[in-house]
Amino acid sequence: MTSTASSGASRNWRSWWRTCAVGRRPRRERKPSRWCCRPRQPPPAPAKPRRRQPGEPRLRSDRSLRVSRRIVLASASPRRRELLAQVGIPFEVMPTDVPEHGRPEAEPAALAEALALEKAQAAAGRVAEGLVLGADTIVVVDSRVLGKPADAADARAMLRLLSGRTHQVITGVALIDRQSGTTRHTDVAHATTDVTFLPWSDEDIDAYLRTGEPLDKAGAYAIQGYASLLIEGICGCYFNVVGLPLALVAQMLRARGVPVRPAPLGG
Repeated sequence: MTSTASSGASRNWRSWWRTCAVGRRPRRERKPSRWCCRPRQPPPAPAKPRRRQPGEPRLRSDRSLRVSRRIVLASASPRRRELLAQVGIPFEVMPTDVPEHGRPEAEPAALAEALALEKAQAAAGRVAEGLVLGADTIVVVDSRVLGKPADAADARAMLRLLSGRTHQVITGVALIDRQSGTTRHTDVAHATTDVTFLPWSDEDIDAYLRTGEPLDKAGAYAIQGYASLLIEGICGCYFNVVGLPLALVAQMLRARGVPVRPAPLGG
């Protein structure tokens, strides 16, 4: 009796287990996601940039103004090229070899204008059609005109002279309108900015000279460079001190029919 009951219970247990096993839902196999299994594509290779030609400015095509007149910059100054490119004015570079000789008898503003005009005239002879832009920057302290230093000793003397004082930076600008191989119009103007230096120690001057920055700048300093650390303030156009008064240039270009206005991004 006991054996029969035990055997029946075992059969019932196995039957119940099979019933439960049959009733269990089989485990679904997870299919791999089509996203995670897709082979990763390498990023597209960047477009090969066009090589700039010697003297060609770095211009953003989406910021360049669309003008009908050819504009020629009669200057080899990289600062002036950068400033024009910064505001999107399209131009060509035509350096001139005009000696920046001193003229003690000339008033400083008249001297800056005369030198700018000489540069523009030197390039205008090679331009049949277009606007030729010339510029020259001088530094004036106590009626003494400071051009570019001849060497490191000359630069040191200039910086000592400017230390702790206010001086003037004058940029003369000349614009010659050339049509059919002749000069139709000539505009000449200048801009003046007051710059005040903090007192420079001999250690400051020596450290600045070691950067090499002063040797090709009027007054032996660059306001956009290391010298900015020792400049107390300015009164007037900052870009004039860099080398080109942009507002004055834009005004002169507008007078010659060039619509210089801010260009929208992508436009």
